[in-house]
Amino acid sequence: MIAESKLLDEGAELKSYKKGEIIFSEHSRASYYFQISKGRVKMISITIGGKEVIQNIFESGESFGEPPLMGDFPYPSRAVALTNCRIWRINKKNFLRLLQKDTDLHFRLTQLICRRMEFKAQLLKRVSINGAKERILSFIDFLKRRTEPRPSEKQFFILPYTRQQLADSLALRVETVIRAVKELEAEGEVKIVNRKICRL
Repeated sequence: MIAESKLLDEGAELKSYKKGEIIFSEHSRASYYFQISKGRVKMISITIGGKEVIQNIFESGESFGEPPLMGDFPYPSRAVALTNCRIWRINKKNFLRLLQKDTDLHFRLTQLICRRMEFKAQLLKRVSINGAKERILSFIDFLKRRTEPRPSEKQFFILPYTRQQLADSLALRVETVIRAVKELEAEGEVKIVNRKICRL
């Protein structure tokens, strides 16, 4: 989202994280802006029973963890490297100074946070009232809308989640997801290509 040259100008550092490494923990102080140069990061919460619930998955080029940083409250979730990652990190003081200088960037970041809030609200609504198949389709469709426009309407959207990650995101058992995806495939709602879930 922010040009790497601009991050460097503001004193950012490029840090490496190994797969499974915690980037920040719940209840810790938000002190940095994070932007992925390479890799994938998951934002998770842990239930009282110890179950992992995925809040979101972030890809190369995306930022994460901004609301606690800008709102000055502790992280409500944990960020974990899904793959080996290289992540830009800029301290809070420099980041807030950058936003004050660059109002266009500030506006774009605010829009991004609002879109993520809308995603959470829609997901919560669908999880609370719909069955497994409806939850899965709603989730895929929202992620599809979030991506760049596709060059051809005949090109499939490939869900960048495993079945376990999909289950963890939708408060479902992985067995339920596997069964529901098979039913959705039989109904023509999704297609399985090289074990990946795809949707037009």
